[in-house]
Amino acid sequence: VEELLVKNGLMEEGDTLYSPTNISMLHHVNAALRAHVLFERNVDYIVTDEGEVVIVDEHTGRTMPGRRWSEGLHQAVEAKEGVKIQNENQTLASITFQNYFRLYEKLS
Repeated sequence: VEELLVKNGLMEEGDTLYSPTNISMLHHVNAALRAHVLFERNVDYIVTDEGEVVIVDEHTGRTMPGRRWSEGLHQAVEAKEGVKIQNENQTLASITFQNYFRLYEKLS
């Protein structure tokens, strides 16, 4: 992998993916490898006619529009499929339904 990155000008000759300056590159390479090896089109995800990657729930087989994999994996799958790569979403906070309903004194 390092030889290919050097050959394509993405990394300096003699440099390694594990150096502190290349940590983000290592992250991208790991996401790309996972996308190509572990995720299969029409099994783990589908590509819509609009060019959007939609996750398929592994237990129910239903599509989950609006959901995205994290840590660059969704972008790696989008790159694999040759569709427009969208920005990664960041979850700022989460709460369970039970705790959300506990915020209210009365439920009608």
